[in-house]
Amino acid sequence: MAYEDIKTALTQHLETRGVLSDLRAKVRGEVFRALEGNNETIARPVSRETELVNELVREYLKAAGYHHTLDVFAAEANLPAKSRGRVPLEDELNVSTDDFPAGVPLLYGLALANRTVTPEAWADKS
Repeated sequence: MAYEDIKTALTQHLETRGVLSDLRAKVRGEVFRALEGNNETIARPVSRETELVNELVREYLKAAGYHHTLDVFAAEANLPAKSRGRVPLEDELNVSTDDFPAGVPLLYGLALANRTVTPEAWADKS
């Protein structure tokens, strides 16, 4: 078997298992970190509001299954390894999620609760 055949078979195998896209995302994140300062991320000062929005985006990306995007976003936004969690976010936003659909990310629920256009109206615009 020639080198190119092995390379093609390996690539197809990794793509089929979903591993190749994970590896690409990890490499992108590591390249970003390296460009930012040799794996020592320089902490940029951000406002409390920016931290809050970043946490909302993190929760949404995780819930939506956008793991590759989340890896790159976490590196670029210099997010801590561990999320603050949903309850502290709810408390800081002073929002009750009782009326949100079950299991939706907080950002999604806020968008639903505060929309002025119904989903049907959006469909009519398409």
